Amino acid sequence: MSALFGADIVIGRHDCYERFVFEMQGAGVAPGWSVGYRQPLVADPSGQPVNLLGDADLQIIVRVWTVAPYQDFPAEWLPYQGPKDVVAQGFVALREARYISSFEGVTQIGLGLDEQRPIRVSWLDGPPRLVVDISTGAPLD
Repeated sequence: MSALFGADIVIGRHDCYERFVFEMQGAGVAPGWSVGYRQPLVADPSGQPVNLLGDADLQIIVRVWTVAPYQDFPAEWLPYQGPKDVVAQGFVALREARYISSFEGVTQIGLGLDEQRPIRVSWLDGPPRLVVDISTGAPLD
């Protein structure tokens, strides 16, 4: 498990895709992750349904430390300090990006899309970040 932790959620538009970025900070190797469609999307660990804008829910799981002592932060420090809910206006596919939870080293994020679309997931450094590209036109390479 990586000692990185969440810093920001960023969304953007490009000619043939829309991009979700989960920026991280701290020290450590790239975390494990999984990205996939879930109907219905439920919050971990509560099991409560998560209602996102759009007709398709894309779940992003990032395995990063979320317990304050690993970063020498005070106990009341939250493992993610950025925006919790970003509503996408003027986007083709992306309707909403929401930080859902961090529990026992697992951070859960949900993307609400207009429909299930092809995606591409990648890891980038400087700053460390997980990137999810959502096709709005041509196939993703």
